[in-house]
Amino acid sequence: MASINERFMDFQVAQQVRWIRLQNNDVREALRLLRATENNVKYLLNSIDMDARFTVARLNALQAQVANLISALSAQMTPVLIDNVRDAFKVAAEIEEAAFVRILPAGLDVTTPNLGVLQSVVISSPFNGAPIGDWVDAFHRSLNATTWNTIVEGITEGATREQITRNLLGTRSSNFKDGTLQARRRGLEALVRTSTNHATNQGRQKVWEANSDLLKGVRWVSTLDTRTTPICQERDGKVGPVVDSTNWRPPSGASRLDPPFARPPAHINCRSTTVAVTKSWKELGFNAEDLPPGTRASMDGQVPGNVTYFEWLSRQGAATQKDVLGPTRYKLWHEGGIAPERFQNDLGRRYTLAELKRNAPKAFEEAGL
Repeated sequence: MASINERFMDFQVAQQVRWIRLQNNDVREALRLLRATENNVKYLLNSIDMDARFTVARLNALQAQVANLISALSAQMTPVLIDNVRDAFKVAAEIEEAAFVRILPAGLDVTTPNLGVLQSVVISSPFNGAPIGDWVDAFHRSLNATTWNTIVEGITEGATREQITRNLLGTRSSNFKDGTLQARRRGLEALVRTSTNHATNQGRQKVWEANSDLLKGVRWVSTLDTRTTPICQERDGKVGPVVDSTNWRPPSGASRLDPPFARPPAHINCRSTTVAVTKSWKELGFNAEDLPPGTRASMDGQVPGNVTYFEWLSRQGAATQKDVLGPTRYKLWHEGGIAPERFQNDLGRRYTLAELKRNAPKAFEEAGL
């Protein structure tokens, strides 16, 4: 029978794929708003009389129009991104609390934190050096600068309206990835994924703090594959204190991080997560000899061994694998020979089936797809 800490580890690894789905939904929403602004910029470029002389006054007026379009996007997108962070925080906390109730043995009281109050905290809590509001402001400033610099550079070099548009937005033949705004699209995706990861980790953290009497630490869990960064490779498996590092000692068999114990994200596009490590019955004040053997073994306080996400997935049944991957990718794995880690790029973005077919047509043939 798996121990409580092993069950918490399996739960958190499984939960991480759900957070990636949440990130994907939030990314699609943000990119949809950005595309609408890109179209507005395109309409603006189409309205420019390229034959008329570009005076300083005319350039200033054009720059103001570009800035107004970006400001309108900021007014629309900023509350969406901040609301997404609040929602991710709340959902993560509620799911973690439910997991505590479900996984911990009966008789151990689980405390519910005041999420209504704490949701405002996650907005001001910094990740990678700044809170979400500052990151969103920085994105819109960079978007404004990239858009205007590309336009004014084209005007200065005597480019046509069509050339400026291509330079800015990219070309259809390259799936619009060869324009200068592609860097901003990637930046927006990274911002959404990183802020969501921050929010979900913070949501779990508040549940742990409210139940710190049941826990001995928090463990860093990295998604271990060829794309894992050195900092996340180094932190994987390490355990730190739940709240205060004063006089804290790592559990048996675990190494520690220097206090204060860090929480993901460790960097932009970080995919790492954290999992609670419960105390043993003895550490909770129970006499283990008075407990039934199965209950006694359930909370031994030991930290489970490392496991990669894809090792975990390979141990799951077909129903779970299909739920995680979808039926087509499931067949591509088991009949086409494509390892699950190859279903996404180095930023964690899942390839579409069309992209996978271009990359590995033989696998589709072998899977009968």
